Amino acid sequence: MQAARLGRMLRLRVRVSSLDAVCAMVAAGVGAGIVPEATARRQRRGLPLGVVRIAEPWANRQLMLCVRDSKRLSRPARKLFDALRS
Repeated sequence: MQAARLGRMLRLRVRVSSLDAVCAMVAAGVGAGIVPEATARRQRRGLPLGVVRIAEPWANRQLMLCVRDSKRLSRPARKLFDALRS
C-alpha cells in the first residue's frame, strides 16, 4: 500500500447498517468490531468469528426503564414495570 511505503498507517472507520453487518465484515477479514454479547453469540453460529468478552468498566451497559406514565399502564405492563423496577 502507498501508506506503508510512506511509513504511515491507514486508519479507516466504516459505518454499517446493523450489528449483523459488523459481524459479517469481521468474518470476511475486514477488521474487528465491538458488538453486544448476544449478537456475537448468535452470529458465531454461522460465521467464523472469535469472540472475546471485554472486561473493562467502560464496556458495561447501563439500561434504563422508560414509560410515559406508569399509572396508565395496563395490568400486565404494570406488573412487568414493577418487577423490573425492584
